[in-house]
Amino acid sequence: MATILESSAAFNARAIEHGLTQAQLERLQDQGLINLSKLAFSITTPGTVPPDDSLKGLLSDNPDEVTVGQLSSMRRLMFDAQTLCALASQIKTTLHGSDVGKKAELVPAERATRIEQQRARLQGVELTGPLECAHASYDYVARMLESDSPLYLEPHRFTTRASEVAREKPGKEIVLDNVNLLVKDTVPKDKCQISNELQLHQALTRRSLACDLMQVCSFREMERWHRALLDRLQSPAPPGFKPPNMEQILRTD
Repeated sequence: MATILESSAAFNARAIEHGLTQAQLERLQDQGLINLSKLAFSITTPGTVPPDDSLKGLLSDNPDEVTVGQLSSMRRLMFDAQTLCALASQIKTTLHGSDVGKKAELVPAERATRIEQQRARLQGVELTGPLECAHASYDYVARMLESDSPLYLEPHRFTTRASEVAREKPGKEIVLDNVNLLVKDTVPKDKCQISNELQLHQALTRRSLACDLMQVCSFREMERWHRALLDRLQSPAPPGFKPPNMEQILRTD
C-alpha cells in the first residue's frame, strides 16, 4: 500500500512544489531517495535538524554551488519528511495498533500517477464514462490488501467515477474502542445497479481495472475469468434445463 510516506509520486510532487528542479529531483532519486520515508532518515533521524552542509551534499557534489533558495527548498522537503514520519509514529503509538484510524487508500498523487500509467499500458481500452472507476473502488481493493487476506470483491461495489462525484459527501460516525472515543469518516458502501448483461460486463471490467491498478492481478488475467463467465450466458442449456442467467453467473463468480 502506497501511503504518502512511501509514495514516489507524492515525493516527486512535493519536491517540485517546494522549488527543487527536475535535475535535483533526479539526483535525489539516483541516491535512492525515492520517497519521504527514505529522505527522513537519510541524514539524521526525525527530530534532529540535519546540518546545512549535508543537505547541500544531497543536491550537488560541490556544496558551494547550492544557492540559498535551493537550500531553503531542500530544508522544506526534509522538514515535511521528518514531520510526517514523526506524526505517523505518534498516531500509531496512540492507537495501539487499533484498526480505528487506519485508512487503506492511495494518496492522490500516487493514485493519479497509477491511473496515467494504466491508461498508457492499456491502450485501446477507453477508461472514461462507464469504465472510469470510482476512487472508492480502489479503496475497496486496498482494504483487502490491508487485511492481508483474500476476500470476495462484489461487482456491485465497483461504481463509476461519475456516480461517485454526484454522491453527497459521506458523514461522520463515532467509534468507541477499549481506550478511545473517536470520530471518523463513514466508509461509503455504494453499489451500482446490475440489471442487464451490459451493466454486468461494465461492472466486471471496472473490477478488473481496479485490481490491475492496485496490483492485485493483471487486467488481462482477470478479464479472462470475466469472459469465461459471460460466455456462459450464450451457452445453450441441456435438454430440460433453463439457459444460464445473470444470477447464476454472479453465484459462480
